[in-house]
Amino acid sequence: MPENYSRLGDQAFASPLPAALPITFQSQKFVLNYISAAIQSKDGLALIEGPRYSGESALIRKFADSVDESIALARVDAAGLGVDEFLRSVLTQYGYQLHNMTVGELLRMMDVFSMQQSRVYRAPVIVVENAQAILASTLIALNHLATFKSQGRVAMRFVLIGTLQFHLHLKLDGKTALTERINTVHELKPLTCKESLLYLHARLQARGIQRPDRILPVDVCDRLHDISGGLPGLLDAHAMAAMKRARGFAVGIDDVIAEHLDDEPRSANVPVPENLAGDGGPLLKVTPMNRRLREYRVSEGKMLIGRSGAADIVVKDQFCSKYHALLFWNGKSLMLADLNSTNGTLVNSVTAKSRALRENDIVSIGDCRIKVTNLPKTNDEKPAVAEDPDTAKYKSLAESRQRRMARFLRIGGKNPGAKGF
Repeated sequence: MPENYSRLGDQAFASPLPAALPITFQSQKFVLNYISAAIQSKDGLALIEGPRYSGESALIRKFADSVDESIALARVDAAGLGVDEFLRSVLTQYGYQLHNMTVGELLRMMDVFSMQQSRVYRAPVIVVENAQAILASTLIALNHLATFKSQGRVAMRFVLIGTLQFHLHLKLDGKTALTERINTVHELKPLTCKESLLYLHARLQARGIQRPDRILPVDVCDRLHDISGGLPGLLDAHAMAAMKRARGFAVGIDDVIAEHLDDEPRSANVPVPENLAGDGGPLLKVTPMNRRLREYRVSEGKMLIGRSGAADIVVKDQFCSKYHALLFWNGKSLMLADLNSTNGTLVNSVTAKSRALRENDIVSIGDCRIKVTNLPKTNDEKPAVAEDPDTAKYKSLAESRQRRMARFLRIGGKNPGAKGF
């Protein structure tokens, strides 16, 4: 494509969504209305989940523009942000000039400010983006802010945005000030095929193109939708790449190539072939009924295990809960947390609620086994089990129940070998 059209692609699709571009898509309009209603409710908390590049940034900008100017609002990207940085970012956006202050002093300042504002019915708002990557210490501080109340009303309001199922991370520590406020969680859905076409054309129209269909015809927009999954961020990236690749003024269907882009994320938790074992994070070998099924690489963040189709590892087992357990990987250690499942989780045949996993540990959920491999070695690491670690050797939840039942029957039947009964 000529150089000026290549620049047009950069201007239209590499820049943030123009503020004048209306949100006309059903899922986004629904979530925007939900946020507005949620922060006005007694809980003052909105939780938004969605895949990366689902247009959350544009949505939040639209929400921020709709908030009355008298309401203090701060937007913070929580990914890897410490408590001090987090609080300073919020207070700076609230208009404070900060000097050498401790975290305790910053929290007290937040307390005083929120009380002052809530007394005149203007409780401040904090929008936390990338909430799935929030540090544990920052989450504790956020829970502390959630305890602020004035005249029986919440004194701080929150909008938390993260990847799918991130709200389960909030519940790992049990009941907290934030989890008590959770009422509903809304998911930001991808665009439909028709919405993708309207979105792409609106992007070009915002740059002065009156006939965007002459640059991105309908069949090209359909193809862009297919390879991007309807995620606005990926629509932008693929459309820009296609415009640079095109040799004429109109983008052709052959110019749209389904390939990995430099800024496009690969799935963090995807099945991998056995020959990829080694570097790259923990490898999970999932075997139902002692028969090998698939292997998964945990490359970042967390992985949900459950019966739900939304889980990263779907376990079709009668003893597996919909959201059964969660794995957390921070690059050094892999943590397992049972999500208050009905039938529990075993690690090496021992019931576990929360624990760090080690090399060759076997996690049992019903009749499904998950063998953990490729963990980094630690100085104090000892073999979790001295015997043959094959998945088939370990007891399942069903077998544990059988042992408990057998013991019960022996006691109830006054087993002669059991003295004192």
